[in-house]
Amino acid sequence: MKDQIKKIYSKNKSLISNFSYLAILQVFNLLIPLITLPYLLTVLGTEKYGLIVFSHTIISYFLVLINFGFDISATKDVSMNRNDKEALSEIVSSVFILKGIFFFLSFLILAIISPFFSDINLKYLLLFTMYLCLYEWVFPVWYFQGKEEMKYITIINLIGRVVFLTLIFFIVKNENDFLKVPLLNGLGSLIASLAALWIVFKKDGIIFKFQKTNVLKKYFIESFPIFFGNIAGKIKILSNKAILGAFVGMEILSIYDVADKIKNLFIYFLQIIVSVLFPNVVNSKNGNLVRKTIKIIFYVSVFVFLLTSLIVYLTTKYYFNNQFEVLYIFLFLGFLIIFQPLSYMVGVTVLLVNDLKKEYTLSLYLSVVFYILLNLCFYLFSQITVYNLSLTLSLSVLFELIVRVIISKKNNLIKWIF
Repeated sequence: MKDQIKKIYSKNKSLISNFSYLAILQVFNLLIPLITLPYLLTVLGTEKYGLIVFSHTIISYFLVLINFGFDISATKDVSMNRNDKEALSEIVSSVFILKGIFFFLSFLILAIISPFFSDINLKYLLLFTMYLCLYEWVFPVWYFQGKEEMKYITIINLIGRVVFLTLIFFIVKNENDFLKVPLLNGLGSLIASLAALWIVFKKDGIIFKFQKTNVLKKYFIESFPIFFGNIAGKIKILSNKAILGAFVGMEILSIYDVADKIKNLFIYFLQIIVSVLFPNVVNSKNGNLVRKTIKIIFYVSVFVFLLTSLIVYLTTKYYFNNQFEVLYIFLFLGFLIIFQPLSYMVGVTVLLVNDLKKEYTLSLYLSVVFYILLNLCFYLFSQITVYNLSLTLSLSVLFELIVRVIISKKNNLIKWIF
């Protein structure tokens, strides 16, 4: 048994190593907000904290533009050219240039829409929260994932996160300090970004060069279908918070954000498996490995959903007067712990690996239409509530998963799933 385990580890050493590092990174990225959450809620109050969540939601729309699907397309390109430094220099340069264009475009859009927000505090929050866009531009997660070298970004990000965690308790003392939260977060992100750039351009010797228009056009077109798919995916996730903040109130948005963060902690952990697996499957086209992983994800996600529901019930009473409100929201959202990793797994390691980009995008847009129609029904009957929005999001992702399975069956890829 021991020899068999050693054999499995030796055969999959790279996968296991990268999964471990990425798991540590994602756990810290999600745990730190949960650690600071009770403190920020107490110090800032639900209204100010809700304002921070709302500004984060608005800026997150820009992140979709700046990312532009490079997290998948560039990862794939780097993975296929990991030993060709000239090709890597072209990929890295092109992605940085395109992301830079989208970054400045995002600033322009923010400047145009800012006058429509009457709350001066929200305007400042939106400006300071643009650190997320800067981080999305200059931190090349896709490069390290493609090379399957997750150790670097794990260490770098941990340093940046620890800086933020330490400073938040020393500097944010009352509700008037709410603007300092995105500034401190931005400081940690800046440290991580500079360290990552040093590794790429100094340690690895990647050379930045301005690329010809036709080269940039090639990478733009390659990511375009994935970008449209990402828009569809983010519309659902971000719209719930945007609707709650705009029409229901910042206080209920704060409560929703707690349930959402708890849910995300486990969803992202499960999706780490897909992120680590993707470069390997791109090269090997190993459908058997994909099928086994899907099976594991399903059983783990069901267990995690049940366990987390119990933890939410036992812990939220210490932070909220009505613990059942958080629990009920989580139960509706929590089904995403099961549906979302499975849908993401099928979409990325089955459809995209087999060059079914249009079908991948189609599944996302059908899911968005389903999401909009459900919410439209609730709106027509004056039933826009936090519970209905949560349920709609979960059902739309389940619908997305079903569509992807049907597409896989039509393209003779069902053996990759079942």
